[in-house]
Amino acid sequence: MRRLTDRGHVERVPNPADGRSYFVKLTPAGRRIVARGWPLVGAVFRRVEPHLARPAAEYVECSCELRHALAVTRDAAAERRLAAA
Repeated sequence: MRRLTDRGHVERVPNPADGRSYFVKLTPAGRRIVARGWPLVGAVFRRVEPHLARPAAEYVECSCELRHALAVTRDAAAERRLAAA
């Protein structure tokens, strides 16, 4: 994260609903990089997908669900540590 911020590709924006957290926002420079890289990502998916058991979009969806589950688990563990302290 710090590298992306230092390079000017993203900026941290305070979360108005929670003063302890923040959002990450692409800067114009970051949007240009994503726009240049997106066709390459699509090309990779098109080359890999025929070798997958499921459509690539399902793997993306599963990875998003997994990331969410890990975050919920991490947050619950942090809450238990705070309650025990």
